[in-house]
Amino acid sequence: MIRFTNMRNLLTALILPLFFGGCTSNHIRTSAFELDLDGDWTSDSDTADREEYSYYSKNLDVHITVSFMLMKAKPEDTEIIANRLKTIRVAAERDVTSEDGAQATIVEPVVLPFPRGHQIAYHGHDSENREFRYLGFVLPDKNINLYAESVTRTEDELEQVFNDLLRRLTF
Repeated sequence: MIRFTNMRNLLTALILPLFFGGCTSNHIRTSAFELDLDGDWTSDSDTADREEYSYYSKNLDVHITVSFMLMKAKPEDTEIIANRLKTIRVAAERDVTSEDGAQATIVEPVVLPFPRGHQIAYHGHDSENREFRYLGFVLPDKNINLYAESVTRTEDELEQVFNDLLRRLTF
């Protein structure tokens, strides 16, 4: 028998995404970005955080996380914010990897300008055969992050998946 609180939770889960952005089977729509996922991507989020979305493709054996944060920054501050974010992301990547007893090699953590702000990018692998890629966009009104990882894909294969995701990302 379903209790009222469970039904309320179910209805809330079904209705709230309609009002605050959300995702349908393979489409994520938020106030900051939209991402169309092609293929067998399924949500593997166990969080109610509506600013972070996590998906897994069994066919590709790739996990992705896409997140955002709305903000109000001056256009001239996006480079400073991007450099801070780069430092935080690289440190977190190393911390998570070392907690698992592995060692990470992070290649080319860079901050680059683009017409609307700055981009942060890095890629790498760890001693557990995990390949990973990250790209962040820092704009005056938002920060968007895209992260992908796999333990079975090569660096080039993961890059192909990542680039396909980027083509489907709009903001």
